[in-house]
Amino acid sequence: MTADSQWAVQSALYDSLCGDSQLISLLKNGAESIFDAVPDDAALPCLVMAGMRTEAFETQAGGGMKILLSLESYSRYRGMRELKMIMQAVYDHLHGKDDLLVAGHHVIDCRFLSSRTLMDEDGLTRRAVQNFEILTEPAL
Repeated sequence: MTADSQWAVQSALYDSLCGDSQLISLLKNGAESIFDAVPDDAALPCLVMAGMRTEAFETQAGGGMKILLSLESYSRYRGMRELKMIMQAVYDHLHGKDDLLVAGHHVIDCRFLSSRTLMDEDGLTRRAVQNFEILTEPAL
């Protein structure tokens, strides 16, 4: 697994999430509210590709990747409704997805692993963390 292939997966995820009209309709500035680092002046709600861990995964086609992806959603809505709607849209978009266009790789599966919601230290911002597993193999 090279840094280039990690970037290819992140880029494919970003393009895919930005193309989901249901999801981007829930974010303050649409696709411009999807980040890999939250700017200090980000309008909420927003979605962040917060982390990615990659492990070796052997397939019949050769050395594949098992990618553990963390996505975080942020909201200042007074209740959980806004976050839960974003979480559902992310789940609907990614769970079972096998058609991500990743350069040099074929996505076997993407599946939901876990989620949690938290209140940030400022007492105003709510955060949801969703974890997914993406399995890939080399493209033939």
